[in-house]
Amino acid sequence: MNAEELIEEVEDIIQDPSYDSEAILKHLNRGQLAIANKLLLPGLSDGHASVNTVLSQNHATLPTNYHKALHVAQVDGLPVKVYNNKALMIADYGKLTTQTGAVTGVTVDSGELVYQRVPATATAVELFYYRKPTPMTESGTSFPDGLGGQMADNDDFDFALIHYACWRLFERIEQGLEGQKIDTGYHKNEFYERVGELRLFCKEGRSHPVPPITKGSWP
Repeated sequence: MNAEELIEEVEDIIQDPSYDSEAILKHLNRGQLAIANKLLLPGLSDGHASVNTVLSQNHATLPTNYHKALHVAQVDGLPVKVYNNKALMIADYGKLTTQTGAVTGVTVDSGELVYQRVPATATAVELFYYRKPTPMTESGTSFPDGLGGQMADNDDFDFALIHYACWRLFERIEQGLEGQKIDTGYHKNEFYERVGELRLFCKEGRSHPVPPITKGSWP
C-alpha cells in the first residue's frame, strides 16, 4: 500500500474526523521506526556514509540516518575491525586513548562513532549500517520503507503500520474511559502479531549484509 491507502485504512477504522491525514501519517511514520527498532529490515541494510575523524579526539558524530547494526568499516578501502560495544574495544586496547595512529578499530557508543587510534590528520572512515526508514509523505507515490524491492508489497508490514497508528490513536480516543480499552488493546496486540510474522519473513533467506569478523555476536 502507498501512504494515501494506509491513511485511508486508518481513517476507516478509527472513524474520528478530529484526526486528519497529517496526524495519521505521523503515527504511520512512527510505526515504521518502531518496527525498525525491533527487526533488521533488509530494505534498511543499505546505510552507507563516511565519517571524518577529529584531531586529538577518539569519537565523532554518526551519520544522521544511522540507526543500528554497524557491520562494516573501512579506511582507504581496507577493513577496520568493528566491535559490538565499547567494553569489547577496551578489552582489546586496555583503555580508550587519543594515541596517534591509523584507525584500527571502531564501535558505536552513546550515539557516536568511537575509534582507536586517532589519525594525525582528519581521515574518512567509511561505514555500512542499517539506516533509519525514510518518512512517508501524503502521496500516492510514497511507500513504506523497510523491505525494499520485490519484498516491498507485504501485507504484514502494511498492516503492522496500520495497527500501530490505530493503537496510538485509540489510546487518545479512549483516554479517560473506565474499564478495558478494547480498541487500544486490540490494535496493540495485532501490531505485535504482525511484527512476529515479519520477523519470520525477514529471516527466511532474505538478503542481509554478511556479518563481519568482529568481536561479539552479530544481532
